[in-house]
Amino acid sequence: VYAELERERSELDSVLSSAPNVVALTEQDGTVIRVNAAIERVFGYTPEDLEGRSIHTLFDALALPSAGGDPVQHPFESIGSRADGSRFALEVVIRAVEGEPRFVVVLIDATTRKAAEAARSGTAWPTIPKRTWSTSAPATPNRGWKNSAARRASITSTPALS
Repeated sequence: VYAELERERSELDSVLSSAPNVVALTEQDGTVIRVNAAIERVFGYTPEDLEGRSIHTLFDALALPSAGGDPVQHPFESIGSRADGSRFALEVVIRAVEGEPRFVVVLIDATTRKAAEAARSGTAWPTIPKRTWSTSAPATPNRGWKNSAARRASITSTPALS
């Protein structure tokens, strides 16, 4: 039984490590339990950097859908925040783990797709400002997927660097 579990874990590790998109397992409140190696390429964090931290470190929780808005049922667009503060177009897919108070979160860099859409429509691709954290706002604990009011008070933007 132990050997079979080890084999299954090894297979899962292989699948996750080869995935081009970020795949994370989180607690119900958004705390990262495990994240694959794509996190380094897409966001500039190591998996160890994020384990135990909020998944909202990676994307703008203010962009959670509100109309018909169960983020666990419908993929949505957001703004990703890299370790260096740069921001980019992001698609977020959240699925509940059956029988567990946990979620699988898939984060897809949508920059290329959004730029292609802008080119096809003849519109300019907007610059997304860098994210900075205000030191004047008190730190707020992670309160899960729907908590955005406290975060809104502490997030400010500055122009992106070229």
